[in-house]
Amino acid sequence: MMKKNYIVFLLCLLSTSILAQFSITATVAQDTICQGESVALAAEGDVFDSYSWTPNTWITSPSTVNPTVTPPTTTTYSVVGTILGNSVIANGDFSDGNSGFSTEYIYGPNTGGGTWGDLSDEGTYAVVTNPNIAHTNFANCDDHTTGFGNMLVVNGSAILNQEIWCQTIAIQENTTYQFSTWVTTVVADNPAELQFSINGTLLGSTFDAPSGTCGWEQFFQTWESDNNTSVEICIVNQNVSVGGNDFALDDISFSPILVEESSVTVYVSEISGVIAVQTPTGCDGSFGSASVAVNGGFEPYTYLWDNGETTEIAINLEEGNHVLTVTDAVGCAAIVNVNIGAPQNPVIDEVVVEHTTCGFENGMLEVAPGAGQAPFQYSIDGIVFQDENIFMNVASGTFFVVIEDANECSGAFQVTVNDSESITSEITSPHGIDLCGELPVLLDAGDFENYEWSNGETSASISIEEGGEYSVTITNAEGCEATSSFEIDDCGGWQMPNVFTPDGDGLNDTFGPVIEGNSTEIIDFKIYNRWGNLVHDEKTPWNGEFDGNPHPSDVLIYLIRIKTSNGVEELKGDVSLIR
Repeated sequence: MMKKNYIVFLLCLLSTSILAQFSITATVAQDTICQGESVALAAEGDVFDSYSWTPNTWITSPSTVNPTVTPPTTTTYSVVGTILGNSVIANGDFSDGNSGFSTEYIYGPNTGGGTWGDLSDEGTYAVVTNPNIAHTNFANCDDHTTGFGNMLVVNGSAILNQEIWCQTIAIQENTTYQFSTWVTTVVADNPAELQFSINGTLLGSTFDAPSGTCGWEQFFQTWESDNNTSVEICIVNQNVSVGGNDFALDDISFSPILVEESSVTVYVSEISGVIAVQTPTGCDGSFGSASVAVNGGFEPYTYLWDNGETTEIAINLEEGNHVLTVTDAVGCAAIVNVNIGAPQNPVIDEVVVEHTTCGFENGMLEVAPGAGQAPFQYSIDGIVFQDENIFMNVASGTFFVVIEDANECSGAFQVTVNDSESITSEITSPHGIDLCGELPVLLDAGDFENYEWSNGETSASISIEEGGEYSVTITNAEGCEATSSFEIDDCGGWQMPNVFTPDGDGLNDTFGPVIEGNSTEIIDFKIYNRWGNLVHDEKTPWNGEFDGNPHPSDVLIYLIRIKTSNGVEELKGDVSLIR
């Protein structure tokens, strides 16, 4: 490798001189606009190399100093101004000649030159005002800086990554820098291929010198310094082809990219309105009404209806279309349209009828409202109205069902509730009702679907053995019911004889009550002799014996209590015992 040629230089730049202070202020021509309007922004203060406004929607030319915006909503716009600070490179324009940088190339004037001049050999360089001075085959080119100053002219070698120009510089930490150079071609064949390098690491991609001669072109890359305070920056060769690769460099710079930012808010009135409530004109000729709900914008609001009303609720609106203008505090307006309808009588879509059954007033009407303004009220006589749409316990007949809506408009519907037949219950007794007779007493309820007697029986007819009241509930095939009752008297009564002869002849041998029928029950039966002895205390008749022996003839006293269908009866009397 060619020996590296070191040139001593002095770098005396202070960090404060490379990071100059700049300012930028975002302003707006009018901070509050109506939706759909445009307004101009401006970036005031120092002049920057470039501008970038965000967000970049609803904006014209976001990279200019004074774009125009049309935001649909309140939006904060930020502008970032970018400018290059002073370069930290010494002698980047080579105005001080061959000084301030190092290189792995050989300084041509020190070689004694050759057939075509100082740069006859590859891998040599010179700092001159015209490339043709250093090599007679090189084009006659002016420098980039002034057109008559110095430039670094190079007869390139074919060694990969050979350092053409290097300089060690002091930098600021955590700063973005732009590494830049201007390049021109001095021999058209095989233009140079170059790349930046920092601390031995290649930066960015390869850049090619122009294909034609003497045309200057700039190449640059950005780089973050992180925590570095000193670095070696280089331009290195990437062309490994022999021949050509002849070029010049000028105005090499390594400059901090300075960024300033500012924001401004454009407030947008998004006023809008909707009709919250509206009523049509009334059936009685009264005006319609409407109220508006306002959204967005800036309070307070003002209102102007096309009929002259100036409140958010208009109460004197005629039938038809109306326009309301709502204006906010900054003069932005919203137009709200409303159509006030004509009154419409409510309509009954259907009346569901359940007809009467079993002859009762048990019909039902259910009204289904159609058009009209709820809530509704309902009537089946036009006099008494109710909120419920169902009428219960309706008698048979023809009815004009009336419906009235919230606008006091009404409609009617005729409907008929059919009559129905009732059933009757009658109990008959085909054999009579004498419990003392020879034939049984039968109660018959007739021919129906179901029967339920008061004694629990469920047949059409029942047999009776005791007096009392009997009832039956009958049900026909349609489910109709009827109830009837029947009273049966007990058979006969009872009486006490006043003499008996217990002589064993089978006639009148005992003493007790003589009972007719079967509805009588002895509760208590006592007999006393004249000496007060209790000779009988049973519910059965007395056989005339006392302590197992026949009682002599005597007149005795008896007490008896008997339960009959009329209740409990008591009797006290005397009886003669004759032997």
